Amino acid sequence: DMRSWMPENLMMKADKILDMCAAPGGKSLVLYSQISSDTELLCNEPSQPRRESLTKVIQNYIARDKREKIW
Repeated sequence: DMRSWMPENLMMKADKILDMCAAPGGKSLVLYSQISSDTELLCNEPSQPRRESLTKVIQNYIARDKREKIW
């Protein structure tokens, strides 16, 4: 789906990126791997059970000292 990806050059210029409906977390991990160190990644998930799953994925795959840019 063309709406599910963003060209890398746009992501590199962003101050913040919002991942709507972010669970289970795969897209958030891909976005995190592509953004600059100055960019914040905002992961939104309205469903509580899916949000808990997203949190576990982020905790398991992104180092603790790198998570300060993920909300």
